[in-house]
Amino acid sequence: MDRQALLDSARKIMAPSPETAKEFSDKRVILTRIIKQVLDAKLSLPESDKAQKSGMDRNDHTYHLMHMEGLFTAYSPEEYVDTTLWTARMYRSHGFNLNHWETILKTITGIFKTELTPKAYGEIYPFYEWMISNIPDFISITDNQAP
Repeated sequence: MDRQALLDSARKIMAPSPETAKEFSDKRVILTRIIKQVLDAKLSLPESDKAQKSGMDRNDHTYHLMHMEGLFTAYSPEEYVDTTLWTARMYRSHGFNLNHWETILKTITGIFKTELTPKAYGEIYPFYEWMISNIPDFISITDNQAP
């Protein structure tokens, strides 16, 4: 898969409703706190992961949720694809294993499922499902891009 194919698939994701975007925005700070607590407890995973050692993944949850909040408010498939590819490239350049990223994204969606209304979760989950299912493509594409 290439960037254009990712973009075509991202265009199929429906933007969340204004109500869902507002709910996410209203709960973002609480969600960030819960995500950090859960992942801090869970991420005693392999210490060989350079990004984990540096705390890079934990520090970026705040920025990730802020970015997703903006995306849910004004969805741009191009921005979504390009930012996700940039993130994958940057994390990998710091020694971050994208399989570890999958664990983080699945943990985040589990938290969303319990903390958001079913309607909001149903509208937001496709964004995370897209990221999780395309991790192999992010690796392939970023392997062929200059840093």
